[in-house]
Amino acid sequence: MGKKNRIFDFIKLLRVNNCIIGGFGVLISYLLVRFEFNNPHLYLGILAVFFVMAGGNIINDIFDLETDRINKPERPLINSRFNMKFVIFIYLLFSLLSIFISFYLSFKLFLIVIFSTVTLFFYSYKLKRIPFLGNFIISLLSGLLFIFGSEIAGDISKGIFPAIFAFLLTLGREILKDIEDVDGDKFIGRRTLPIVLGEENSLFCAIFVFFILIILTFIPYLLGIYNVKYMLISFFGVDIVLMVLLLIFYIYDDIKTKRVVNTLIKYDMFVGLLALFFGGK
Repeated sequence: MGKKNRIFDFIKLLRVNNCIIGGFGVLISYLLVRFEFNNPHLYLGILAVFFVMAGGNIINDIFDLETDRINKPERPLINSRFNMKFVIFIYLLFSLLSIFISFYLSFKLFLIVIFSTVTLFFYSYKLKRIPFLGNFIISLLSGLLFIFGSEIAGDISKGIFPAIFAFLLTLGREILKDIEDVDGDKFIGRRTLPIVLGEENSLFCAIFVFFILIILTFIPYLLGIYNVKYMLISFFGVDIVLMVLLLIFYIYDDIKTKRVVNTLIKYDMFVGLLALFFGGK
């Protein structure tokens, strides 16, 4: 294997794009409280979040080897591109680095990182196999990113609305991901929401979650917490986009389209973050 391919596969293993989104979430929630870039605690916090998320992705792939042979055969671990001992070492290293960094920053941030690291391990090991509970856990951890960022800035209350939005967006997307992965999950006997309730009922659950999210996007504007820029970006960049993507997910039954829709929903989080950033007062 060439050196460039190994680097690319390592990036793929960590799911760096997801880690960047997480870091961006911390940055935005920090800037909503304190608009400054010269605080080293901000960058240390982003680094800690990167290590937590990357470690979580690694341990998830380790426990998901059999499922990924069907659902995601392109994953690096499936093709034995890395020695398992090396992968476990990187997981432990990232987990310890995130814990040490957060302990240096503050005790509250240390508790959030400890909770997140332990929860991600047990999520990957067992909890994700319990219908809906796994979806809820990942969504909760996504929301915690914004609590984490606002706590670094010194006002945890400013992270509440962003955390709620992230929680709902992630929860809806996690249900859609389970619908996408239903064949592999059936093969290994995993009991996800689509397997227990059926794919169509699960889709309506996801639509209901997104509907609540869309309604809630209006609340901060009506309460005067965010300005009209937030409302315009949120409505046209998040609400309308979500409705269109859900319609496409419902109409088209092929796995490739469902995967594209899921990816676009993930990146629509960026638009939501921009709405919060430009709409802050």
